[in-house]
Amino acid sequence: MLLRLTPGPAEALFGITAAPMAVIADWHGRVTRPDLNLRGDIPAACRRLRAELRGFDFKGARRPPFEVPDWAAALVQVEGREAMLAHLEAIHPVGGSRQVERRKLERLAGLYRSLDREGELLAFCANYVAACEERAPAYGERYPGHSEEAALLQEMSYCRNDKVKFDAIECHGRFAPVGDVGFFVERARRRQEGCSNPNVVLCRCLSGIALAVERYPGPRDRDSPRDRREIMSVLPLLVEVLDTEGRNNGACAGALEAIQAIAVRAGAPEALEAWIHNFNGPTPDSEWLEDYTESFLTRTYDWLADQTAQDLGFDYDAWQRWYRENEKRLFYDAEKGRFVLDARAAGIFRARVSRR
Repeated sequence: MLLRLTPGPAEALFGITAAPMAVIADWHGRVTRPDLNLRGDIPAACRRLRAELRGFDFKGARRPPFEVPDWAAALVQVEGREAMLAHLEAIHPVGGSRQVERRKLERLAGLYRSLDREGELLAFCANYVAACEERAPAYGERYPGHSEEAALLQEMSYCRNDKVKFDAIECHGRFAPVGDVGFFVERARRRQEGCSNPNVVLCRCLSGIALAVERYPGPRDRDSPRDRREIMSVLPLLVEVLDTEGRNNGACAGALEAIQAIAVRAGAPEALEAWIHNFNGPTPDSEWLEDYTESFLTRTYDWLADQTAQDLGFDYDAWQRWYRENEKRLFYDAEKGRFVLDARAAGIFRARVSRR
């Protein structure tokens, strides 16, 4: 077994070993824990390492590494994007009429689950993400195997490697059907699972929501109102982030990006109500955070005032009252690029998007 320590940011900046990273590998050199952040003092770091070693799979570490079959050799190579694209195209051509070869898709997923060398795992996932983004269909279009590929991306979002998690989550926003946007809520709720930096998972989920919503063209056919309802279902998560996270957390910026996309793409006045929660966040506990929060609120107030032609300052209660009094009359006017008060247009729009 190998144990390697690498400098953390504190050592790089100040020459102290305050937060080294530990990498644990087996006898064959496979990385089994690449993301151990040994924060705090030396005794705390020792306790963490002892706990890791107690749970180490010594028996499994003695088994030889997984041998990649010949058909997959190019898929686990760095810069193997073209090989992955060709492989997926052979299984189910985009725009083709041939049915998906599920057995081959299952074999590809089985390969991912079997990879135990970190380098091969990272290369496979990088190639797969790049191939999915290349093959992403336009809104409303699907091809045989599209949903199965999206399911594999979801599985990869729980990979033991943090980089794979992060990339798979964002790729899901660019690639998966827009109606699958609820996945990000579930993944955000489970962000602590097997991750050394769950806040990054949360931020990537919020980015994934914005990416998915940006692909939504608005209600235009029989399926798009259903997708719109799925989009609206993520608003409680965005409100929770704004209500609980400090304004210096990138999660708040991600929540704002997602809310803006929902407001414009879905023409949703409910997004304005979510945005109002910018004025209801936690109280800053330092002078620096107070300045940061004021700057954050100024930026978000400017957008809200522009969207509503209202000037209610940073007053959360005043904005809430205004929204409650006008929510049934709010209509997103695409030509003006903002919300207007038009009860008739708002009623017609609500009836249109409520169709099943």
